[in-house]
Amino acid sequence: MLLKQMKYFVTVVDCHSFTEAAELCFISQSAISQQIRLLEEELGVELLKREKRKFTLTPAGDYFYRHAISILDEIERVQSETKQIGEYDDAKLKIGILKNFGGHQLREGIAKFSETYPEVTLDIVNGTHEELYDLLRFGEADMVLNDHRRAFSDLYVNYHLVTSQCYVEISIKHELS
Repeated sequence: MLLKQMKYFVTVVDCHSFTEAAELCFISQSAISQQIRLLEEELGVELLKREKRKFTLTPAGDYFYRHAISILDEIERVQSETKQIGEYDDAKLKIGILKNFGGHQLREGIAKFSETYPEVTLDIVNGTHEELYDLLRFGEADMVLNDHRRAFSDLYVNYHLVTSQCYVEISIKHELS
């Protein structure tokens, strides 16, 4: 199965039209029809029930469509992130940590991160709650590890990622946000 066949199928379903899908994919209507027939032959099942100039999804087609969207989204994400990593050869992450944070758990976390992402240089700064908040607000830190969270504000975005004894705040100016 070709990735293009999957894209063609999803486009046909999204457009509700072979003709419109062909135009979006920059191929002829007969070529897109042929590619979907080849996809159905390879899978050994009918994905579309064709009736005159209309079609409906078969149960297999509906299943394939839903999963194809997910797969195509994941491929797009991988392509985008790969490109982004390639563009940032000198990736740096400035992390603010409370002055009273430390110990083996922090050292192990940093070591594991550095092992997993050797291309990223970590710059760690210590501060009080207010100093770290200001570093984050003014773009002088990319992320802050904190033991309590700030009140909601229009100056930053709050995302609840996990529940923990520690909170991570990420600057809206950093690409991670």
